[in-house]
Amino acid sequence: MLACPVIAALRRPTDTEAAIAGRPDSVFLMFGGVKGCGDTVSRLKDAGKSVYIHIDLIKGLSSDKEAVEFLADKARPAGIVTTKGHLIKEIRKAGMKAVHQLFMIDTQAFGTAIKSVRDSSPDIVEIMPALMPRVMREWKAEVDLPLVAAGLVRSRDEIALLLEVGCDAVAVGDPRLWALPGKVGAE
Repeated sequence: MLACPVIAALRRPTDTEAAIAGRPDSVFLMFGGVKGCGDTVSRLKDAGKSVYIHIDLIKGLSSDKEAVEFLADKARPAGIVTTKGHLIKEIRKAGMKAVHQLFMIDTQAFGTAIKSVRDSSPDIVEIMPALMPRVMREWKAEVDLPLVAAGLVRSRDEIALLLEVGCDAVAVGDPRLWALPGKVGAE
């Protein structure tokens, strides 16, 4: 999946330059609108980054099949991140990797999320918030898919702990945390 286990989570335009200069080989694009996201994706790809567009956060797009097809045709990212399980098959059909983002708020959400992932068959699962090592370990025991932890990560120690308990990568928005060395696997 990733040569660097840290994913640059880009929340604002100024993050783009830091991501281009930074170590992470993958980025989650979480800002912008339909008009400019193709240019941002192109710049990041030209810098050797794999770009995953968070479709739920791009202004001017709805979370539907047509938006997936538009992104596949115009922006050509490596993949799409979404909370919408019904889009996973459409993303994969369009030739991109599908990242299913899930929020773990309680025990019931854990069970519902496992069912949802088994039904949707994404390529990668992103769980938020990240700072739940026990939950991440239990998830890896239940679901054999690459796991990205995200949300509320503020230190290298937290990243190291999440990788230690089985997460394949950690998405973080702070460029100071994008330099963690290590390998996770091949794209």
